[in-house]
Amino acid sequence: MLERVLSDDPELCRCSPYFWIYMFEAMAMTGMHPEMLAAIHELWGPMIDADATTWWECFGGDDRDSLCHPWSSAPNYVLMRHMLGIAPAAAGFAEVEVRPRPDLIDHAVGTVRTVRGDVTVGWNTDEEMSPYVAALLPDGVPGSITLPDGWIFDATGEGHVSLPDGGNGKWAIREQE
Repeated sequence: MLERVLSDDPELCRCSPYFWIYMFEAMAMTGMHPEMLAAIHELWGPMIDADATTWWECFGGDDRDSLCHPWSSAPNYVLMRHMLGIAPAAAGFAEVEVRPRPDLIDHAVGTVRTVRGDVTVGWNTDEEMSPYVAALLPDGVPGSITLPDGWIFDATGEGHVSLPDGGNGKWAIREQE
């Protein structure tokens, strides 16, 4: 059903930049992460191509629309939450869950500011640089990192590691053979 809603049939459903946050959440729940990235490139890409420094109210970006609308910023949330994978595992980020997507993006780094401090996650999957994922959590905040299916940490052969309070480190990763 969701694939049909996302089809190019404008008679079925047309989303404004605002409503895409709900579409992206539905897509994440159904594992449509590659399609999420494709939608960001297709729909918000023209804003970047037009040298926009803020997100537009509508995808057209003409003189009848505001060219600075915070509720059009779904890509910001999607990239931090569903690509870097940073999310609270307990209320108020008392614990952090990280689910990076090195299967979709070759390299990335980003920081989410929380009430307990910054959470930074990054990775590189370039074979020449030894693929890795790195994380830095605020002092006193424990967490975990879970890799997507098909990826493991070299040291453990597992796809999940727990981080102690204020945990940080850099771990070698690889695709399972």
